[in-house]
Amino acid sequence: MGRIKPLIMAHKGGDCFGIENSLDVIKKSLKAGAEVIELDIRKSSDNILFCYHGNVLQFLIPQLFFKKKFENLKKKLPSISTLKENALAVGNKAILFLDVKDNSISKIDLLHTLKDIDINEVFVAHRSLNYLKKLNRLPKQWKKVINWGYNFSKSKINPLVEAGIYAIELFFWDFNKQNIDQLRSHGIDVAIPRVFISKQKYFKTCIKKGSLWITGYNLPGLIQEVRNERNPNRLVNQPCS
Repeated sequence: MGRIKPLIMAHKGGDCFGIENSLDVIKKSLKAGAEVIELDIRKSSDNILFCYHGNVLQFLIPQLFFKKKFENLKKKLPSISTLKENALAVGNKAILFLDVKDNSISKIDLLHTLKDIDINEVFVAHRSLNYLKKLNRLPKQWKKVINWGYNFSKSKINPLVEAGIYAIELFFWDFNKQNIDQLRSHGIDVAIPRVFISKQKYFKTCIKKGSLWITGYNLPGLIQEVRNERNPNRLVNQPCS
């Protein structure tokens, strides 16, 4: 776990720069200095993995909106890109964070889509431990993450270790020294999701307690704040446009 923390994550590829999960925002996020590119992964009816989060209704009823052929999705949503296109853009410039939104996506789907792409590190994330358990024997540079917060208790450490979980997100009420130390003593790192918490408290908690990553809606501003914490003499000023 010898990393500089927190890693700066571009949420939805860096949607402060434009349309979420698009090639354009990914390129701008990389240029700004993002260290992790988070992408929301879905699967079309013709088995193409693509990147899109969607609005609240689309998120709640994904089958209605996304189980169509990719070419038809592309007509309605011209900005959407395939996972392969976006992964090629990220390459080895940042950690590729795959937030899996479709339970039908298999290990084979992911490995086949990303084969032959030069990627240093992949975080594959899902809110369900049961889903991640199915992703056994992943390549060494792939790491399994439970995201969106995890209701933690001591009795749940062994299943996490057995499943090979690399990191989990804990809601702020579980993000305390006792839980963090216990998880890290078992080789599991921790992060905190930016929900149910103020911006100021979120930032201070991530810095003080060493969250594995940090994210925000104004990526350039976040990069400046984090880099100033790492080195107060280093300033970054890139307006979000």
